[in-house]
Amino acid sequence: MQKEGVLDDIPLRRIFLRSPSDKVLKFLERESKAVPQEAFRVVNEQIAGNFVEDAYLYTGSIDIYSVKSAGSAEENNLVIYIPVPGSGVARKVPVRGLERLRDFLEKDIGIHREIVERAIRDLAEKGDTAIRNVQLKRSKLERLGLA
Repeated sequence: MQKEGVLDDIPLRRIFLRSPSDKVLKFLERESKAVPQEAFRVVNEQIAGNFVEDAYLYTGSIDIYSVKSAGSAEENNLVIYIPVPGSGVARKVPVRGLERLRDFLEKDIGIHREIVERAIRDLAEKGDTAIRNVQLKRSKLERLGLA
């Protein structure tokens, strides 16, 4: 918060950390997945028996680019997680071949099969694609090399 220059604007006594299994957080995650935007905000709402004055959930997008390599029969892809502006730095991970890409998106990241298949079709047609409103925990981003 200090790095972003907002520490002086927000009193620390007004910030709460919640467990990933917290009912309020689970509700916010569930609701935010239905909203086609990159940041989900709730203001002055009663959630799971708790009053929430103001809450944000940040997401990002997965951008995928097909990269043609001379002399290689297998297609290479660059997968990039792009967080919402101001919430981190984009990192790219090379993924070789469509089957590995499918596994990476579906099994490693946890994106629904239908969305993955649509993204792979778009990639084949246009050479690039994006999957919007992806929520990933920092630990998973780090494990996958996307943070």
